[in-house]
Amino acid sequence: MRNKRQWGNYLQDRVAEYLEKRGYAVHNQKPVAHRVETPEGLKWTSKRNDILGCIDILAIHPEKRILFIQVTGHSDIKGKERKIKKIKWNLDFCEVMVWQYMDKGRWRIFRLEKDGTGKARLYLLGELRRGKLLIAPEREPIK
Repeated sequence: MRNKRQWGNYLQDRVAEYLEKRGYAVHNQKPVAHRVETPEGLKWTSKRNDILGCIDILAIHPEKRILFIQVTGHSDIKGKERKIKKIKWNLDFCEVMVWQYMDKGRWRIFRLEKDGTGKARLYLLGELRRGKLLIAPEREPIK
C-alpha cells in the first residue's frame, strides 16, 4: 500500500512515461531531501519542490509547445486552478495543464485557456482512457 507521497510520485511517473513515449523530453519534479536540525540531532525529511510552486512535470517536444503539468489524484481541481493562476502564463508559447487521475487507467485532462473576457480558466480538454485521448465535445470551464 502506498502513502500519499508515493501515490503522487507513481501518478507523475505514469504521465511522464506517456509523454516520453510520444517524443517529449520530460523533467519530472520529485520531493527533495532536506537536512533539519532538531533538539535530538540532525534528521532528513523530504519536501515538495514543485516547479513555480504548482507544476510537477515540464515536457518539451521539438515540434510542439512546452507543457507545464500539475498531476493530481484529488478531486479539488478548483484548488489546483487557483495555484496555477498565480503565475502570469504566456499561453501563446506554452500549454498549462492539470492531469487528474480518476480510476482504472482513466485521466481527465484540463488545459488553462483564456475565456471570452481574457481571464485564464481551466477547461476540460478531454479524457485519456487506457492510453487513448478522447476530446471533450463541448469545452466548459470548471465550476
